[in-house]
Amino acid sequence: MSNSDISPLVRPIAYRPAGAARACGLSRSRIYEAISSGKLKAHKLGGATLIFDHDLRVYLNQECTRVVAAVDGGADSDCH
Repeated sequence: MSNSDISPLVRPIAYRPAGAARACGLSRSRIYEAISSGKLKAHKLGGATLIFDHDLRVYLNQECTRVVAAVDGGADSDCH
C-alpha cells in the first residue's frame, strides 16, 4: 500500500520529525530541539526516529500551557 492509498481522513499514529513539524506548524529545528531537551518523546525504530501522535499532542498541550501561564491572564495567547 502506498501513501496515496491512505485516506486523508486517517490520522497517522506516528510521524518522522519532518512530518511532525508539518502536522503542527513548527519548524523541524524546533521539533529536534524539543526531542533533545526531553520535552518531546521520540522513539527509534531501525534508523527511523518516530514521534507518536499522542506524544506530539502532549508536547503541544504542555507548551501552550507554559506560554499561557507566562502571559498576564493568558488572554493574548493563541493556545486554546
